[in-house]
Amino acid sequence: MKFFPAGLSSCTDQLALLQAAIDDEPPATLANTGIIRPGYSVELDNVIESSKHAREWIANLEALEQKRTGIKTLKVGYNKVFGYYIEISRGSANLAPSDYIRKQTLGG
Repeated sequence: MKFFPAGLSSCTDQLALLQAAIDDEPPATLANTGIIRPGYSVELDNVIESSKHAREWIANLEALEQKRTGIKTLKVGYNKVFGYYIEISRGSANLAPSDYIRKQTLGG
């Protein structure tokens, strides 16, 4: 049994939480996932799994939205200013669904 000076706690509850949450072999930097043990949080596991397939999902979004809207010229793009966006030509703007929100014209 360990002894602690008066007023100090052994923090056993906090230690148990950290041991349950932190992976046995976490990555060396915070730039990588894997610090939190898989299975510790279903919500976090779902976010990590979704992020692994994010590029594939974005790549498929263009085809899905073209089919959904009937706008064959619809494009999904990305830039550092706006992030991801859906581009519709001026000639097809009248076909845009009501759930689309016009933010800005990209071209001149």
